[in-house]
Amino acid sequence: MKTIKTKEIDGLTIIVGAGMLSIDSVATKLAATKEIIELPETIEMIGQAKKKTTHQKAAHMAMATGRGLIEIKKTEEAKKKTPEVLNDPDKANACFIKIKECDAGIIKSESEYKNQAGAANVVNEEIKVILPEFDRKQKDIKRKNPVFCLPNAGEYVDTGVKFLFPADMTDDQKKLECDGVTLPDGQGVDSLLSLFLGKSENEQISLAGKNVDDFRGCKYWYQIPAGDIVDAGKWIESEKIVKLGNTMKTVVVDDYEDIAINEKDLTPEQSEEIRFQALTAENKLIEFDQKKAGLMAQTVTMMNELIILNDPDSLAKSQKFYNTELEKLKIVYGQ
Repeated sequence: MKTIKTKEIDGLTIIVGAGMLSIDSVATKLAATKEIIELPETIEMIGQAKKKTTHQKAAHMAMATGRGLIEIKKTEEAKKKTPEVLNDPDKANACFIKIKECDAGIIKSESEYKNQAGAANVVNEEIKVILPEFDRKQKDIKRKNPVFCLPNAGEYVDTGVKFLFPADMTDDQKKLECDGVTLPDGQGVDSLLSLFLGKSENEQISLAGKNVDDFRGCKYWYQIPAGDIVDAGKWIESEKIVKLGNTMKTVVVDDYEDIAINEKDLTPEQSEEIRFQALTAENKLIEFDQKKAGLMAQTVTMMNELIILNDPDSLAKSQKFYNTELEKLKIVYGQ
């Protein structure tokens, strides 16, 4: 049985995945007992089992009787050899009669045992014929009427699921338990899972089947337009969204919603502008000196290449390149 797993986030019950309920085999068997007992196969099995038991008891009784007679015969056989009996024709004749009676009884007991044991075996074979169909129907009843262990906290199931409850729990308590783990009217596990699997990147699905915006962790940047008098061209960073249901409109001023950019969507050029904007005057000077040194190394390499090519203006060209690029750096870094 599939379940919906949920989590409480910012006051909303949000679907986070699927689970499976565990079936309690003992409770399922007990719940199916009444229906199983009423099966024709069950009634026939019970009748056959009683017959088998009757035959088995009769067979055991016959066996016990036969063993008793064997012991009596042994006693009479021993008595027959004593001087007392050997010297008394009447006593000898009585022993002879008793032994004959035991022999007849033993034969009768053996015959009775064989008959009853054979009858028990016949019934047992008849039970074997019924048993497969009985097992099939019994399993089918259990399969159609499973009793489940209660879901874990935050798990929900479709209505109509049978649960295993403690024996001392009242009907009202059971209803409360069921209400706490059963999906709202009109919602089903499969339909909610379908919505969950089809949701977009910045979206969650509530237990009610509603789409909920999820931009947690997102922050936005927007650049003050050139026409604005104050801070024109400056990049502004929004607060990071931390609450489910909040969107860009929650953290960006209305006038700049149309130009706000999610941080993950910034171009390399925009990211560089933002990085540069954050530099202190001291860091800008350090970076300017680094870029200046790099420009000098680039110029020396260029001049050496021109000299190798026998360019008579190698020095002049290199100086012009250096001075031009240096002026650009000064403008960028305000030097």
